[in-house]
Amino acid sequence: MDDSPWVRLRAMAVQLGAAPHRLFFLAGAIQLVLTQVYWMANLAAFTVSLPGFPGAAGANPFLAHGFLMIYGIFPFFIIGFLFTAYPRWLEGPEIPKSAYRRVFLALAGGIFLAYLGVLAFAPLLTAGAALFLLGYLGALWQLGRVYRLSPHPDKRHEAYVWSWLGGGAVGLALFSAGMYWGRQTWMAAAFSAALWLCLVPLTVTVCHRLIPFFSSRALPGYRMFQAAWVLPLVTAFSIGHFLLRWGFGTPWCLISDLPFLGLALYLSIRWGLLRSFRNQLLAMLHVGFAWLPVALALYVARGLLSALGESFSLGFAPLHALGIGFLTSTLLAMATRVSLGHSGRPLEADRIAWWTFWGIGAVAVLRICSALPWLLDWRADLWLGTSILWLLAVIPWTWHYGALYLRPRADGRPG
Repeated sequence: MDDSPWVRLRAMAVQLGAAPHRLFFLAGAIQLVLTQVYWMANLAAFTVSLPGFPGAAGANPFLAHGFLMIYGIFPFFIIGFLFTAYPRWLEGPEIPKSAYRRVFLALAGGIFLAYLGVLAFAPLLTAGAALFLLGYLGALWQLGRVYRLSPHPDKRHEAYVWSWLGGGAVGLALFSAGMYWGRQTWMAAAFSAALWLCLVPLTVTVCHRLIPFFSSRALPGYRMFQAAWVLPLVTAFSIGHFLLRWGFGTPWCLISDLPFLGLALYLSIRWGLLRSFRNQLLAMLHVGFAWLPVALALYVARGLLSALGESFSLGFAPLHALGIGFLTSTLLAMATRVSLGHSGRPLEADRIAWWTFWGIGAVAVLRICSALPWLLDWRADLWLGTSILWLLAVIPWTWHYGALYLRPRADGRPG
């Protein structure tokens, strides 16, 4: 039997293309590392006063950081997950291999151009964002096709998920246009749209569908709670935050954030946060969701401080509690579960997944602390430290779980 490197590489390439989640998750896992390597290099240069490194001719590093962290990571995992799960949820047609490969090539090509743009030639970031948007719209088209052809009588969650994914396209279009015409406000609105018109409500919708279901399979006597009224409220609060923020200002966001906080707390308790620790893989999902009320509490505090005219601001603390605490933690929990289940392995959190999850939680806590007034003198060091901690947490996960996407399923089944 030929066991040459070329044969092994070909076998791994075949496995990588065997299912949508393999291709997209591997890219997302690599992005978990690369995006932070770029940001850590910038922070290190800032800390030791090396102006212009890296990418003196590239895009603004803070702008690049926002784009790479929001659009460079989450869409790969979300689209890979939905291309695998959406047809099963709806009992509809599978996404053709040729289709998801085209989508992947457009997304990967867009990110490659974006890196060239942030490191060397800023206009390439615009071109990369536009190509990424093209691939993203291709993903929306494929998922919409599955939705249209599905005979399933209940498409409630899938309709919300598709709509929120469309909100991400709005953000990408705003960012691309803002880059092309040099409109900073449009680019800032693009990041806000990505969060409040896509990632936050989409993640809550997926949690609403899956956390009670997974809990009922792991916890004896568990009673599922998936009230239909939850999703319209999430819709109102998420869209409300975006419109109030950009239409009236930060203090007005209290109108949506306060009831959203109450709903998130209620769901976390009702879904059984404390009981979930009987199963580590399940606990990762519950704890990831529990970060949402923490983040919303910080948004409420920021709104109150602004309304009262206080000079002290929480800065980016609410944003990082949301982006790192809620979104990244939940992403890791979901990606770990999907990676194990679709590789034919037991649904049990190993030490790597468990410690990576809590490492990301520690990153969120430290990033929040960097906004406290008595730690302002240490802000730059804390930022660099959290970036290093991020890499220490995610590199083992990327190495371990990335390898699963290149291997056959352990149970011998296809996919």
